[in-house]
Amino acid sequence: MKPEASHEPVSAKNLLPFLQEMLALGKNVRLTVTGNSMQPFLREGLDSVLLAQPTQVKKLDVVLYIRDNDDVILHRIVRKTPQGFMILGDNQTQTDGPIPFAQIVAVASGFYRANAFFSAKAWWYRLYSCLWVFAGPLRRLLLPAVRSVGRLIKRLEKME
Repeated sequence: MKPEASHEPVSAKNLLPFLQEMLALGKNVRLTVTGNSMQPFLREGLDSVLLAQPTQVKKLDVVLYIRDNDDVILHRIVRKTPQGFMILGDNQTQTDGPIPFAQIVAVASGFYRANAFFSAKAWWYRLYSCLWVFAGPLRRLLLPAVRSVGRLIKRLEKME
């Protein structure tokens, strides 16, 4: 008989001490994505991210970081400056930053869609990241179309 488990959401802020402890021990941590700031690539409640200790980070990496107001956020690095990193969600047009390295808690080493794992080092993922970051100036034009495609995909998935 399969045991029952509780699936109650816990805020990232409340998980942060546990997450930091696990990462310090060299463990990877899998977290389910909440919010829509990383769409179209990461879907809320459906996809998850495998996080690792951030020994170094670079442009295009997806990182978990702490904002000055203590919010815990998962976004992509789009530029490095002498003061820190400029970070942006895939579904956004306004960057955060500069974010110093000290505020970066974890870096994504891969992603799960259903139970399939995709490495952050995969060539197609790096290509997607490059294209999406370099399309930054066009995002205001592209996002409505991408959102429409996302809604269409959701409708098609419900029909199955």
